[in-house]
Amino acid sequence: MMLSPLLVEGAAFGALNVLGMFILEFGLSSHDVELLRKREGGKELHLAGLLATTFNSIVLGSITYAVIMKYCCVDGPLTLLQQACSIIMFLIIENFWYYLAHMAMHTRQLYWMHRFHHKFNVVVLPSSASAVSIPEFLIAYMAPFVVGSYVAGTDKASSIFGALIVMTSNFIIHTPALEEVMSHLPWMFVTPSDHFAHHRQLTLNYGAPLISVDRIVNMMKEYLAFYYSSLSSDKLEEEGVMESVPSDTSLDDGEDSDDSEEADENTESKKKL
Repeated sequence: MMLSPLLVEGAAFGALNVLGMFILEFGLSSHDVELLRKREGGKELHLAGLLATTFNSIVLGSITYAVIMKYCCVDGPLTLLQQACSIIMFLIIENFWYYLAHMAMHTRQLYWMHRFHHKFNVVVLPSSASAVSIPEFLIAYMAPFVVGSYVAGTDKASSIFGALIVMTSNFIIHTPALEEVMSHLPWMFVTPSDHFAHHRQLTLNYGAPLISVDRIVNMMKEYLAFYYSSLSSDKLEEEGVMESVPSDTSLDDGEDSDDSEEADENTESKKKL
């Protein structure tokens, strides 16, 4: 396939993302939009978020789309089972990549590229989902799409479907009106409440937009802590048992002392005779 038609497809896909953002922004989140725009500098911030999301989705997103379709996707359609497996792998790679990149961007050295997104801390909007700097969008948003598609071996359809899941999840966790509805999701998924807590506290819930990598990592930490504590307690119990058993040396010493006592008694009896 030529590159230019892929760019057009990518731009259309990005425009779909922007359309979804506007529907949520001025539909479900219209009250939150008013709250932000009433704040000092809120109108300028809101406009900046809309422009950033539009540019990132259509311009940078179209280039990434073309690269993925030309260089990362496998030729020919996969079977339904293969597509399902590749989509799951794609989502795992994308979410873990974002988790690591997000944590890195909260360090002092890299926070400069993440600072703009956290201007939406008091009022979070759907438009803030992709309202990030260009370096962050390329590293944390687009790079995992490229790597995920290549490693998971997706075809065109599964790449698009996986990207739609990520885009939808990203909108959900940035939409306050969906906070209560989505609060009943299974523990492994990120909820709006999880991500709002991150926006307000900054030091927790780095996982997004779909899989709560934080909970998985914490669960593994707890399991490893329990495993190693069990090993330590078992080792202490073994040492306690060994300490309670007399050593061979003490037994030998006891036998030697008994032998010496018998020898002394024999000597004394001979003297008496």
